[in-house]
Parts: sequence; structure tokens; C-alpha cells
Amino acid sequence: MTADRVSLEAWSALWRRLGARSDPAPAHGEIHRAYSEPHRHYHTLEHIAHALARFDGIRSRVDAADAAELALWLHDFVYDPRTKDNEARSAAYARRLLAEGGVVTMRLRVGAVELTVRGGGTRARPEPAPERAPRIEGDSIRRHGLTVAEEPRRCLT
Repeated sequence: MTADRVSLEAWSALWRRLGARSDPAPAHGEIHRAYSEPHRHYHTLEHIAHALARFDGIRSRVDAADAAELALWLHDFVYDPRTKDNEARSAAYARRLLAEGGVVTMRLRVGAVELTVRGGGTRARPEPAPERAPRIEGDSIRRHGLTVAEEPRRCLT
């Protein structure tokens, strides 16, 4: 595993680029705990590190690269093989995390769930990606159907 790719420093850098105003350490701890759950065999920190390392190779060619990276960090946050709502629950976690962090405007897709954060409110709903949405290609990314719909915008107030 490329441990530095899932390090607090890597997460903190992304968190700052997204415009978040909260301490990144608590969320990083939650993410590490989730991906380290004992029932996980594939959806682990190693899986995330691998996906992020592959993404690094195409990052410069991806619109909304920070939103795409966030989707990779969180796409398997909730993983319960007995349920079918893992993507929706992962998107709910992302919604809460972004709202608590003060990320003002962001729209991305986690699997079939579109996540939109605007101002103080958020919503998540299944809907098709816009036709012009940039698509991220790659082994793990394609398998999970991640699509970034819009680049995050920072609040300049």
C-alpha cells in the first residue's frame, strides 16, 4: 500500500483545496476507521490508496480533480455486504462531512447518488450525470461508476 497517499497530510491538503474550514484530522480518523473495519476484504485503505495512486497519473487531465479525489476517498466509506444502500449512506456521510467543513458549493457523484452542496444546504439523490460531466476513467474508478459533475467552488467571503 502507498501509505502516504492515505495519510493525514494527503487528506489535509485535499481538505484545504476544497475550501474546508474545519480541522481535517477527525474526518481522516473516521475514514481510516471505516476502511479498516474487520469485515472488509477489498474495500480497504489499500484499495483507496491504490485508486488514489492510479488517479494521480491522470489527475492533470481531469476537470474538477479535487472533487474526483474526494469521491475516491469516500466512495466505499460505508460498506455492509448485507445491504444495498452503501452508496447512499456513503453519500450521506460525504454530505455531512462537507457541510461540517464549510465547503460551500460542490456537486459530485458517488456511484448512482449525486451529491450537491450549496450554501448551507445539501441534498443527495439518484439522477443521471449531466451529459457534459467529465468522466474519470481507470480500473477502480470505472468499476464504481464515479463521475464528477462540477468543480467545487470556494466561498470568498
